[in-house]
Amino acid sequence: MVAYSFKKRFISPIQLGLQMKVDPKHRLVPVADLLPKTQTIRAEGKRRHARKGETLQLYQSQRTKQCFLIGTAPCRSVESIELLLKNNSIDVKIEGFKLKSKQIDEFVREDGFKDVADMLDFWKTEHPGVTDFRGFLIKWMPK
Repeated sequence: MVAYSFKKRFISPIQLGLQMKVDPKHRLVPVADLLPKTQTIRAEGKRRHARKGETLQLYQSQRTKQCFLIGTAPCRSVESIELLLKNNSIDVKIEGFKLKSKQIDEFVREDGFKDVADMLDFWKTEHPGVTDFRGFLIKWMPK
């Protein structure tokens, strides 16, 4: 099993993406505004990433006292990803194929963001100065 840690804002979207009951104590927005999160973007690291078919453990705040398991899910796919972040837009390449505008809109929603601007705000806050990113897109499906 491979474990991934997520920020609090993603707990409810992950629960929704896993087709679990959304826990109201972790919900930061109304249920009607939630979008299911079914993927994560990760940099290459020292440890290997999941492989298709492996079980993923999805945690909140791993390695802290607040850590808890959000849920588990089988890995649907692992693909290379490139992001080019601009002021008001983002270019996305998955496995070398550049996504079109509508595909980008769908991609950011699957990643738990309401739109491109929301994703850009997150990236600017969490990864200041990063405008060109290469890594992996890990997707999961409900059990």
